[in-house]
Amino acid sequence: MKDNKKLLFYMMGRFISYIGTGIQQVAIPLYILDITHSGIMMGIFSAVNLVPNVITLPFAGILGDRKNRKNIMAAADFGRGILVLILALLVAEKNLSIYILFVLQIFISIMDSIFQASSTALLPELTYEEELMKATSLRGGSDAISMIIGPALGGIIYGLAGMKVVFCLNGLSFMISAVCSMLIIYRNVGGEKGKITVKSFFAENREAIGFIRSSRALMQLTVFSMIANLLVAPFADIILPFVLKRCIGFGSQQYGYLISFFILSENFVCAKVEVLNI
Repeated sequence: MKDNKKLLFYMMGRFISYIGTGIQQVAIPLYILDITHSGIMMGIFSAVNLVPNVITLPFAGILGDRKNRKNIMAAADFGRGILVLILALLVAEKNLSIYILFVLQIFISIMDSIFQASSTALLPELTYEEELMKATSLRGGSDAISMIIGPALGGIIYGLAGMKVVFCLNGLSFMISAVCSMLIIYRNVGGEKGKITVKSFFAENREAIGFIRSSRALMQLTVFSMIANLLVAPFADIILPFVLKRCIGFGSQQYGYLISFFILSENFVCAKVEVLNI
């Protein structure tokens, strides 16, 4: 590895950030359901969370190519941490309305996409090319573990301590992740591509789309991912928690455990497929 400390700070920050995100992603739908008793409001929140993320990703990728990625990650984490801690304060003072939650979630979702784009692109710069596959596998394993732990903790913490503690823990996780990002030292070469303009934005995205269309396998994978997300996201964010909580009578802790089991089985199947392909 180029520098084990760089990779350690990178993995640690990402792991802690994803655990906090997992806690909140499970707790917020349960919180909305408990205060509104409305599946429609859960659907609106799902759209508020997803649409800004999708719209921002093309810009986030170009931004990561030109600016210092670790600074982008740190800024996104500090921004998310501040907004989530504001939500914690509003919950503590019983002043959090569903509309304030939706508005702040738009900005959190935008910063989610900015962090994700820079974080994904940074790894190749922290390791040698011949060790990139190993580092990528390590990151994938770390992400999978955090996505198992986070949802389980989200259901348990929300059920036992409430939404204020959930927001506090997630805000703290973002702040710790930001500090880890700042401790990563690497040479940024993105500034050589120049400033972002409207012309360069459309040109680079057109080039990326053209590259995907030139490969039949990439095109099929892209279409499959879009369709899968379109079908799975409403089920996971709206239908599943509504049915389990309102119709079957699951508690928040039970729901958190169930989501973790789903994610664990999904990762187990994916790992088994990879082994068979090898």
